[in-house]
Amino acid sequence: MADKQYVESLRAGEPLDSVFIARNKRLVDFRNKSGQYLSIGLADRTGQIDARLWDGGPKAAEGFAEGDVVRVTGKVDAYRGSLQVVLTGIGPCKEGEYEPADFVARTDKDLDALTKLLQGAILSVENEHLKALLLAFFKSTSFLQRFVESPAAKTIHHPFVGGMAEHIASVIQLCETLCKVHPRIDRELLLTGALLHDIGKLRELDFAPAIEYTDEGELLGHLVIGTMMVEEKIRDLSEFPEELRLRVLHMIVSHHGELEFGSPKTPATLEAVALNLVENMDAKVQNFEQILQQHDDSDRTWTDYNTLLKRRVFLGSPEPAPPEPKPAPEQPDLFSQ
Repeated sequence: MADKQYVESLRAGEPLDSVFIARNKRLVDFRNKSGQYLSIGLADRTGQIDARLWDGGPKAAEGFAEGDVVRVTGKVDAYRGSLQVVLTGIGPCKEGEYEPADFVARTDKDLDALTKLLQGAILSVENEHLKALLLAFFKSTSFLQRFVESPAAKTIHHPFVGGMAEHIASVIQLCETLCKVHPRIDRELLLTGALLHDIGKLRELDFAPAIEYTDEGELLGHLVIGTMMVEEKIRDLSEFPEELRLRVLHMIVSHHGELEFGSPKTPATLEAVALNLVENMDAKVQNFEQILQQHDDSDRTWTDYNTLLKRRVFLGSPEPAPPEPKPAPEQPDLFSQ
């Protein structure tokens, strides 16, 4: 298996022979002649780069689907201030011809420690109905493993293996602090919402070999899927209080906060508004951290305009290089005088 060339390390003028996830695949009409060329994005865990196949685009496009792992050959060029790959060949890869870890980043946090934090939160819930609901999900070893390893999103926040566990663990810790400051909040209800609000993402997203939406995820979204999953478990529990059922489900459907952000209802309970604000804060802060991390080696003061954030991000002034060490002054020889 040839060494992987990562997007972040590509430089203008160098040859390319490596594997990537195929993104944004489309055939584009030539401007000045008949025929079409292939336009495609090449992605891995470090980023994405645009590529063009000028000759034989339609035939090459028949050989693979968007989201497939493909092997490409070509050359990296500079075009209008950005890098672009001019392809000479592209074709599908089979399993075993690539490393899945090349395409999905992993959390740098300790997953065992995150798992223990999640389990500790569940065990701290004393309400028999809420605890039974949580255990209906998390007592399954296979479910817990899937939950801990899942990404929290495709692109925006925590888009990596273990992202779900990292996000939920952070939300739990923030909820614990908020409950100490605002004791009127029902801590156990809020923790239940923290643990379950994104549970639909386990069926909304797949992450082998790359993070992609499932058909169910595209058609329904994780708020609807999560509500269905929790409702199904509640139906199997005896004598689950009706108002408590509504409060739990309301936290799930309203946790995006606003109708324009995908929630069919805005938060109408104390715990729902607390969950919306806390989980949104963690998502946005992690998104900023992610942007800053991507520019750790940059000498720029500002990022480019970010279309999702609708702003540029201030990186700060680059630290000046340390001064060259000065040679030590010659010391007089005390014994020569």
